[in-house]
Amino acid sequence: ALLPRSARGASAFSSDLNNADGFSPGTPMMTMVRGLDLKRTGAVPVTDLRAARDRSQPVVVIDTVTRTRQLVWAEIDGSASRGRDRLLVIRPARNLQTGRRYIVALRNLKTASGATIAPGAAFKALRDGTKAGPAVEARRPAFKKIFRILGKAGIDRRSLYLAWDFTVASDRNLTERSVAIRDNVFTNLGDKNLVDRKVVGRAPAFSVDRVQELAGCGADGCQAGESDQLARVVTGTLRAPCFLDADGCPAGSKFRFKRTFEKSRFGNNRFTFVPVRRKGNTMSVAFRCTIPRSALGRPARPVSVMPDLYGSPDDLLGPNLQALAAEANLVLCATALPGWSAGDEARLPELFGDLRKVPAFVDRTQQGYLNQLLLQRLLLHPAGFPGQAAFKGDGGRGVIDTFSAYALGLGTGGVVGGGAVAIAPDVQRAALVGAGMNLSLMLPRSTDSDRILPAFRAAYPKALDRALLLAAYQSVWDRGETNGYASQLGQVPPPATPLHSVLMQVAFGDQRMPPLSAEVQARTIEGVVREPAYDNGRFVEKIPMFEVIPAGKLELGSALTVWDSGPVRAGGALGAPFAPLGPQVSRGGVDPHGLLMADPAVRRQQADFLQPDGKLVDPCPENRGCRLAPYAY
Repeated sequence: ALLPRSARGASAFSSDLNNADGFSPGTPMMTMVRGLDLKRTGAVPVTDLRAARDRSQPVVVIDTVTRTRQLVWAEIDGSASRGRDRLLVIRPARNLQTGRRYIVALRNLKTASGATIAPGAAFKALRDGTKAGPAVEARRPAFKKIFRILGKAGIDRRSLYLAWDFTVASDRNLTERSVAIRDNVFTNLGDKNLVDRKVVGRAPAFSVDRVQELAGCGADGCQAGESDQLARVVTGTLRAPCFLDADGCPAGSKFRFKRTFEKSRFGNNRFTFVPVRRKGNTMSVAFRCTIPRSALGRPARPVSVMPDLYGSPDDLLGPNLQALAAEANLVLCATALPGWSAGDEARLPELFGDLRKVPAFVDRTQQGYLNQLLLQRLLLHPAGFPGQAAFKGDGGRGVIDTFSAYALGLGTGGVVGGGAVAIAPDVQRAALVGAGMNLSLMLPRSTDSDRILPAFRAAYPKALDRALLLAAYQSVWDRGETNGYASQLGQVPPPATPLHSVLMQVAFGDQRMPPLSAEVQARTIEGVVREPAYDNGRFVEKIPMFEVIPAGKLELGSALTVWDSGPVRAGGALGAPFAPLGPQVSRGGVDPHGLLMADPAVRRQQADFLQPDGKLVDPCPENRGCRLAPYAY
């Protein structure tokens, strides 16, 4: 009853919201404050995260266990502010710890004239210990605990404008569904130990449907059926066990659960939601693989590719991915990401026109994670691709180096596919190109919102309702995007899962994948950043990449690199502008999103990272930021 209704009177509530044991680890914390002026208040801005550490900082988020202040920033959501009322949004600059309780404390808030904003009557009664009505009095015991913890953290209750507490969802709750279906399928294949990285048991079911041999290019250039980079293109079909409730896992189908109750001697009893498969239900998954000419004589490292938004396995035939395969001697294989791929253009606007459909969409994304893992297993299993004539070269030698598989996420494939990487048993290293996470943070800052905003506005005309719903549904989206898995992409992987290292490559001023979200991701997974991240004059932060660890010379773990196409020039035909400081879409210049894979230095960095002894190799000049062609040094 608390959630808004659509323009047609339908509640935006989905029961899946109540299947979470807490809020998203990247949840925005929001409240309306009449007359608030952030600058006059001294609230921590996104350009000076160090201010979050000031003892007098008026916007504070406290960990109730450690009583430490969290790295956050404050902003005003202009789309959901009206008149003197301002929607204050507090965002984590590093995701909050899963399973932990937090307190938001606002104090000494100011108007533009410098006047201190008085708290509301209900909170003032709780704060000052004065009598109030029954509803407020019922809350007093809980607020006594809040005030006691804040006092121990050095926050004077007399200065408070407002405070509240909330709990963050547990890792298990966020990932248990995708981990459960993974374990079910691999156990049935005969592999009950996914940590040892040994490929045992049976291969997933598949068929090779077509093998296209490519001739070398002639004097007239590369014509249809010719390539100097690729020798062969293989297409086929993977038969994946389907855990959704309709035959073949079509759009709109969702998980069926075996809901079990676990009783704990520690008192934290909980329900678990384990997807159950209908007997015999499978999903037909098309795949495409490209084999470079170099692999015919020397086995190539296998890479599963997750395409960008509305992409498909056919994207492997684009010039940039052909170049990557040839330059680095990689066999690239791709499947579609359900809901995000070619043919799904109408799905996202439809979802934002009725948010009750989001849980089914996220369930199908998790089925897509399973499809990715099965493709990776086929890349390594002797009875999978390596055993097929289509994947053999000179003298019958296999074209795939089966020591390890790798993953490559492109744009949306990285934002959504980070979850698939986190639970992958056969992948240790992955590259996420145009990296980012947390749709509630990204969408207000992304040109991708242009596709969904008309339907979202029509369904939920009030801007404040849209802000609330986008935040509330992040706990559902988390199960099907990197944000829900980020804490397990670091040194604490999901159960029965090996460790992973990821290379995050972002473009300065990316108008689809805001680099700010990748910066939050780097802090969350305890990654490092290649420094300097920016050239002088190409940043607005007082301390760029605050609390992101600088990369060492031989960095082996997860890392972030920023690539710059330069300032806007040539009448707007080149370069990217600074991103807006608030939750607004970046416009102007040339969106550099598509320039990353077109740059040989970016591809070379991926190739150096995606290998057994891979590390962060810096192809950029020392003491300079990395630049994208044609932005010359």
